[in-house]
Amino acid sequence: MAKYLLTILLALNIVSTALSQSGLSFLKIGIGGRASGMGEAFSAVVDDATATYWNPAGLMQLNQQQLFLIHNEWLEDVRSEFVTFALPTKNYSIGFSLNSINIGDIELRGRQPSVDPIATFTAHDLALGLSYARSITTEWDVGVTIKYLFEKIYIEESSGIAGDIGVQYHPAVIPIKFGMTLQNLGRMNKLGSESPELPRIFRLGLAFNPTILQVDQLLFAGDFVHDFEGNSHFHVGTEYLLKDYLEVRLGYQTGYEIKSIQFGFGFRFDKILMDYGYVPLQKNFGQGHRFSFGINF
Repeated sequence: MAKYLLTILLALNIVSTALSQSGLSFLKIGIGGRASGMGEAFSAVVDDATATYWNPAGLMQLNQQQLFLIHNEWLEDVRSEFVTFALPTKNYSIGFSLNSINIGDIELRGRQPSVDPIATFTAHDLALGLSYARSITTEWDVGVTIKYLFEKIYIEESSGIAGDIGVQYHPAVIPIKFGMTLQNLGRMNKLGSESPELPRIFRLGLAFNPTILQVDQLLFAGDFVHDFEGNSHFHVGTEYLLKDYLEVRLGYQTGYEIKSIQFGFGFRFDKILMDYGYVPLQKNFGQGHRFSFGINF
């Protein structure tokens, strides 16, 4: 398997040199308070309905229906909403997701410099997803997500189709999980005179629960993240169960100009899940806040 992963990484580096800067950047903004608190080291960890974003194979870890409502307060007053619903069955799991972001009060100016803008306008991005996952063995789960994408900037519009492919491997003999995801494979129609490039992303992760040390309340995770624009990052995170209902989290990311450390916490009750992730942004970009509210049915 290691040989195949090295081949994939080499191919990604080759392809990345041929691609220009991508559009639809909202697809790169991570979702969920739990993932955010763990530094978005989540491709192997994810075992809830947010797998529709992080790794569709993770839907096979669910044993009951689940709904998540997620709100993200991001830089420069950018706000996004993510809604996802997962429906597991005996042999497979399906998921539905909606990812929406609006940016308002963008200043419109003419060719000549001016103190005041001519007007203001908005930008809107939308992704509607359908996910499917199943187990191919007792240790291997696979999943796919198909997404309809829509982007509108001022009076220009574009739409397209994209897909995610995910794998999770959880060997029975050791408390380690592996995850791998390829995200946003597809294409868009023209926006004005050019078609936006999708932000294609490769994630390779692992999660370790040190039960052999009799510390099953602790979880370590790490992701290698590579985008097709030629950038690579490492995400690491940890989660600790303080009480039966309270979890605390800490994460760190490398290679970004405005973010690095992240942290958060979550509450787990019988049917209700609540998570918060905090992202302190550098260079006066403010702060990021992610709120998640989940319900088990």
